[in-house]
Amino acid sequence: MLDAEYDRLESVFLTQRLHDATATCAHTDAVVENDQLILTCTMVHTIHADMHLVAKALWSIVALEETVTLETGILRPLEGVGDSTCYMQFTLHLPADFELHGNMAWKRYDVSPARIVFTMKVVHDDEVHPYPPEVFIPQETGWFEIELVRDGVTRVKHFSRGRVPCKSYRDASRQREISFAALADHVLTSYRSNIRVHRMFIDQRLRAWTGTDLSFFEH
Repeated sequence: MLDAEYDRLESVFLTQRLHDATATCAHTDAVVENDQLILTCTMVHTIHADMHLVAKALWSIVALEETVTLETGILRPLEGVGDSTCYMQFTLHLPADFELHGNMAWKRYDVSPARIVFTMKVVHDDEVHPYPPEVFIPQETGWFEIELVRDGVTRVKHFSRGRVPCKSYRDASRQREISFAALADHVLTSYRSNIRVHRMFIDQRLRAWTGTDLSFFEH
């Protein structure tokens, strides 16, 4: 499953014009298509730190050992599969008691001494870790590329795309549904706040490992 997504990386990054991207950006967007909300996230960051330390910091956020509380959600480890694979759950709390859940499978590819790739895909049918009723589940896939720019400078590129139906999962008892516009607004606001938290976590880890108090992210 994840190997197939890894094989798509080159074409996806070409389509999104990320291959040669160098400017810092963090862009999220949502559009309605075929009665579903299409969410995309594109990020490019230059980080003044060793590439392998940056990859270690980023991997520690997904290969969790304990539950992490975000501004509007929770990351929870489900099970460790191996040194290069992991499985975790993302829960996003929305207003009016709506929730978005995703059981996320991740895999790390150490492609070369100058390039590391992560792929992610949300698993829908999981009998071991089933979804609760009345939650939204995205059909989401994502990629991270961590590449060496020069000694002590790393560039991280990310793209993810997810489809969220406007009707919740196993919607047996809920008498109302959130609108596309409201769902898009809530999810994008939460995504943006959680991106800030992820960046803060990476900065904190790099500071702890290097004994430096300065921010590593280039603005």
